[in-house]
Amino acid sequence: MSDRHLNPILLDNPIRKIFDRKKALKYIKEDMVVADIGCGPGFYTVKLSKIAKFVYAVDSDKKMIDILNKKIERLGLKNVVTQLASANKLKIESEIVDFVFSNNVLCCMLDHKGAINEIYRILKPKGMAYISIETLSKGKTSVSENEWKDLLGKFKIIKEENKLFFREAIVEKE
Repeated sequence: MSDRHLNPILLDNPIRKIFDRKKALKYIKEDMVVADIGCGPGFYTVKLSKIAKFVYAVDSDKKMIDILNKKIERLGLKNVVTQLASANKLKIESEIVDFVFSNNVLCCMLDHKGAINEIYRILKPKGMAYISIETLSKGKTSVSENEWKDLLGKFKIIKEENKLFFREAIVEKE
């Protein structure tokens, strides 16, 4: 089994604003290099590109990358590069990213630890990440509360919240 892929309509529609994670965007500054891991069709990528100096947009679903590439061209975004890759096998150099945005990616893949290791690897020292998971998913891709704590243990936790349907954390590479 590989990464779980969702319908682009679910990830890029106005209803999604109800579940917007824009609080995480306040940690991003204009001189930062950001990685949007599990970018989907670019719902957050576009927002990130308007704040950050440069954005890596990574997704394991070619369909999502194709949609995002068309959106980038249509909007004339010059500071976004897309990559077709799984979160556990990023094609980004080590320690060059200031902020990682990873919204509900871990719960769409099997190799949670591999994804966290990659996030850690690409972050600069003192780099930060927003990581969230949905708590409704069940089965092989779900992330238990104990596993969540273990995964975050690699970082200094700046802020962590457990919501009704998801968990989220802002973490820092020490």
